[in-house]
Amino acid sequence: QELVHDAHVTGNVVGIAIEELLRRDAALSKKVAGLDESQRFALNSALSRRVALIQGPPGTGKTFIGAIVASLLLRATEHAILVVCYTNHALDSFLEDLLDVGIKDIVRVGGRSKSERLEEYSLYNLAGGRSTFTKQQSRRFGQLKQMIEWAQEEATKLERRCSREIGREWWPTVEPHLENEDRGSYRALHLDDSDLVDVHGYQHAGVNGTDYLWRKWLEGKGPAPFNDRKELPLWRLPKVERVQRKLEWQTEVYAPLREQLRQEMKTIERAREEISQLQHQNHEEVLRSRRVIGVTTTKAAMVKDLLDAVAPGIVLVEEAAEIMEAHVLTSISPACERLIMIGDHKQLRPKVEHYPLSVESGRGHDLNCSLFERLADSLPLATLTTQHRMHPEISAIAKLTTYPKLVDAPEVSRHPLVKGVPVRVAFVDHSHPEDSPDGAAVGEENGSKTNKHEVGMVVATVKYLLQQGYRHADLVVLTPYLGQLLLIQKALADADLPVLVDDLDLNEARERLDGIADFDVGAARGDRGSPAVRVATIDNYQGEEANVAVVSLVRGTIAAAATDQDYVRRAGAAQRTRVSIGFLKEPERVNVLFTRAKHGMFVFGNRATMEMAGGDLWRTIYDHMERNQRVFKGLPVECLVHGTPARLATPGDFERSCPAGGCAKPCGNLLPRCGHPCDFRCHPTGPCQKKCKVRVSVKCARGDHDTDRACCVSHPAKCKKKVDSKCNGRLGTVHDIKAPCHVVSPSCDSCDKIDELNRAMEEEKRKMVAARKQWEKEMEVRRTKAQIAKQLQEEKRQDFEAKKSAELEQKKLEIEIERFQREQRLREESSGTEIEEEVRRMHEQAKKDVERLESQLRNQLTNRERQAEEALDKIERDREADLKKMQEEHTALEAAAAGLIRDHEEQLRLDREGYLAEKRRVAEEAAAAEAQRQAQRAELAAIEKAAVSQERVRRDRLRRLAAAEKRSIQEQGAAAEADPGTQLRLAERLRECQCCMDDLRELDGYVCAGTGAHYVCDECFTLQVTAKAKDDLRELEARDGEICCGFCAKDDQNPIGADAILRHAGNEAFDKYLAAKNKLLEKRLAEVIHKEEKARFEAEQQRLARMDEEQREVHRHCQHIREELLTLKCPRCGQAFLDFDGCFALTCSGCGCGFCAWCLKDCGTDAHQHVAECPEGNNRGYHGRKEDFDTAQLNRRKRLVRKYLGDISDGGTRGKVVEQCRKDLEDLQMRDIVHESTNGGGEGGRLDGGVYAHDEELAMGLQQEEGGQEWHDY
Repeated sequence: QELVHDAHVTGNVVGIAIEELLRRDAALSKKVAGLDESQRFALNSALSRRVALIQGPPGTGKTFIGAIVASLLLRATEHAILVVCYTNHALDSFLEDLLDVGIKDIVRVGGRSKSERLEEYSLYNLAGGRSTFTKQQSRRFGQLKQMIEWAQEEATKLERRCSREIGREWWPTVEPHLENEDRGSYRALHLDDSDLVDVHGYQHAGVNGTDYLWRKWLEGKGPAPFNDRKELPLWRLPKVERVQRKLEWQTEVYAPLREQLRQEMKTIERAREEISQLQHQNHEEVLRSRRVIGVTTTKAAMVKDLLDAVAPGIVLVEEAAEIMEAHVLTSISPACERLIMIGDHKQLRPKVEHYPLSVESGRGHDLNCSLFERLADSLPLATLTTQHRMHPEISAIAKLTTYPKLVDAPEVSRHPLVKGVPVRVAFVDHSHPEDSPDGAAVGEENGSKTNKHEVGMVVATVKYLLQQGYRHADLVVLTPYLGQLLLIQKALADADLPVLVDDLDLNEARERLDGIADFDVGAARGDRGSPAVRVATIDNYQGEEANVAVVSLVRGTIAAAATDQDYVRRAGAAQRTRVSIGFLKEPERVNVLFTRAKHGMFVFGNRATMEMAGGDLWRTIYDHMERNQRVFKGLPVECLVHGTPARLATPGDFERSCPAGGCAKPCGNLLPRCGHPCDFRCHPTGPCQKKCKVRVSVKCARGDHDTDRACCVSHPAKCKKKVDSKCNGRLGTVHDIKAPCHVVSPSCDSCDKIDELNRAMEEEKRKMVAARKQWEKEMEVRRTKAQIAKQLQEEKRQDFEAKKSAELEQKKLEIEIERFQREQRLREESSGTEIEEEVRRMHEQAKKDVERLESQLRNQLTNRERQAEEALDKIERDREADLKKMQEEHTALEAAAAGLIRDHEEQLRLDREGYLAEKRRVAEEAAAAEAQRQAQRAELAAIEKAAVSQERVRRDRLRRLAAAEKRSIQEQGAAAEADPGTQLRLAERLRECQCCMDDLRELDGYVCAGTGAHYVCDECFTLQVTAKAKDDLRELEARDGEICCGFCAKDDQNPIGADAILRHAGNEAFDKYLAAKNKLLEKRLAEVIHKEEKARFEAEQQRLARMDEEQREVHRHCQHIREELLTLKCPRCGQAFLDFDGCFALTCSGCGCGFCAWCLKDCGTDAHQHVAECPEGNNRGYHGRKEDFDTAQLNRRKRLVRKYLGDISDGGTRGKVVEQCRKDLEDLQMRDIVHESTNGGGEGGRLDGGVYAHDEELAMGLQQEEGGQEWHDY
């Protein structure tokens, strides 16, 4: 049959010369030549008719034919093609097929696309936002956006204010309104400040504000104590009517705000309309510049004016049988000259919410009858007959029920078997009814059903298939009901499996089940490109496919007792009418259900219910499955490793029979490290156990006893047997004890008792020191009190003397005045002789009075002084008595402490003698035991090496073969990438960032080396590197300081190389990465140093334990000289320092102490003042040379060492100390001290002249400078 007839199409569309087009395009010609007969007929029909209908059963390549038709029409005409689809997924799929055939002149209208390839063809990106506006339009666009933001902000405030209900605190707002609008209510509720007090001026009890009556009125109470208002109409209202009146006032108060809110909303609406007009002009220019316009039916209705302005001449409708006739008609403009509809009216019809309007109701409205279905009875219909999706065993159901002439393509017979399941199709029958309305998650009144048994079986089957190695995207779970979909989604999420639910299902669930079903939209929503198991309803999965489909039919209304098939067949019509399966009896929905799977399909349902209520359709399906032995009481599975079969009828059977995806047998694979078999249950995929738990026989650490340990543990097990041992001698004495074999340095009761005695002595000493300090403190307090008392007595005496002196002077003055007055009287009354006699007598009397007063004053002062002296004497006697008592107690404590010390020293001497006798024998036994352990370890290593040698050789051979195959694949990939065309495509290829979801060039980001090849842009990659570099040391050590892809599984993560970090993250992030690595390295070096120091410390302890008393004393002196005298360190915290930066006012980096570099004195927080006055610095200021610092420290060290050596009484001990410290002294330029100790000094090593006498004077002077003579009574 010729591809194209000679007939031409009438109208404005010119004749199509297809032969010439195919000769020009070799690639397109090759695609057309590969079409089968039905596809060629459909192509000819689409190109030769004004209205063409193409029916495509599932898997027959409807979208492929549509892409070829569009390609030929674009080459043969100058018209634009409008591509209309029902769903975003179908539209993306069709436009991607157009890209595959070389059509790039595409625009995709709408923002719900999830295709990375179509991102650059979206209308938003092609329009460039505001980039194509004129300067005036861009300025106006910005003004409108700002206007909308301001209006929305104001509207939000107004809406928030209008939503609040008037309450107790609203009287300041309500009062002005009532004063202007309702004077009667205002007089009933209004209070002035003068109304708050009664006629007597007192405030009314309980009346606390001018809103008192308002609050009482809202509470439904009376106006007391303002009872004169009780009879007003407002106060006679009951509480219900008061609430109604309050709401009326609320409406009146908010009326201006609501009017203002309406004005703001109108402003927003007008601004948006103007923005839409600006964008309309921009979008129209873009659409006119493109030949193919892709849009969904919903978006087409929204932008109908825009599409009418563009006026595409050709309209191509994909999945036309699923779209309502009205939606197709709205997509057709008056300029349309050719309509091509591709679909299948044997699948699902368009959705209508009201059942009486549907075709199935039989009422004649037929709202869900599509234009495609209506025209299929009157116009020629081209039907595709070869399917390329389903394995023949799956397509047999569609042939049996819907498409008897359907033909299988040869390649579908080569589909692989389903892993872990011996059959491709399995109908699993069960007797569990659907959930009752009381126990169901979704209400009966919403028409959504659930079956919890099938939910458990579906989740267990999905987990089992994933354990076989299937990817999440290979599987789909289908169910007819939204309620069942939500239960499955929740169960999969609870099983820690990622779930993907389409937006259509989520929107329907939100509309129909919101408030009845508990579902989390955020958890269920996912991206189609993400690794998740798709869960969908049958209606919203039309047009899609998956490798394996798991189906839950849900319905089951017949109990287990009525599952006999003969009984079902004999059931009467009356009983059948009582059993219903709803829309599952519709052939179109059953057709979609059984045509989605490519490799395998597993259906869970109640056979008795489906056959009784489903009529001939379901009985035909189950009879066919029964003849082919595909109906089971449980899911048939088979272990891929051992071939063990099983039938799984309940979710618990999966856990019992195949817990890890295999069978109940152990794995048995030999572990590469040790050669023992894996203890895990049989698992077809996944690694074997990392830690071998097999118990192996070994010798204990000493090599004396047989024990065992886990194979994964490298160190020997702890031996619990008691052996003869020596204690650790931590107090200088070693005892014979019984200790566990694994304890290398045990402790003993004797040492514990001695240690307890030492602690008791230290505690007694501490108490004695504390008691003496307390006594001194009390004596000081008493002394202070006595001084204060003496001072008070002196002040009282002075006050008394002053008072008496004043009285005496006053008395003298009075006597003098009286004498003068008497003289005057006498002069007036008597003669001169009498006057003189009287004056003389008065003088004598006054003199006697003054002497008497002075005598009384002296006596009182004497008594006062005597009483004060007696009080002071008493205080002093009491203080001396207390001091004597404290001295006696102190002497007793000193005697007790001396006795304890003597007993302790005697015990130490006796223990030391026993230890010295046993020291050599213990060393010889330890050397013999160590030699025996080494021989046993060598023998055990040889045995283990021979046991795993054969398995290691075999695994090495397999590893080499795999490496060779991998190199071959890499060489082929490198050859392909060397092609310039390939490199150019790679450079321009866009990838979606896993973090920010932006589409960028692949070269502008990092692609991980894992199997997922996750892409992260440079900006997000920099943030990821910076965040990982800030992790704590524990997390850094867990991943060895490396940074891995955060989106890969743990077993698939590979470290990111330093070159990639430097290239994609930049220098700053790379420096932080190196800093984190260095921090981890420093930690590990510190651990190594700590371990070495610990080993040296233990060795030093053992060496000290072997020393005698004289050697230990020499070691103590040498250690004191090295650590306390020769080492430069902080005088407060003891932290050593080496560097000198030129300033003699030093600051410790550990504790912040400020100290002098000349004399190392602690000066608080700042040493500058002391440095300026330090006598050893000779007033040379704060700064100096390194040579001055070294000279000062050399002199200080010499002085301290000479003093310390001079305090060692035994000359032999002093000589040994100097000999052991010779190397340290010579390194510090102190050879003169070594020479003096060997040649100087008198008998017995005492300092009796010469250099040592001079040093003794310097030491005494230094002691006086540092705080005077120490308290040596204790």
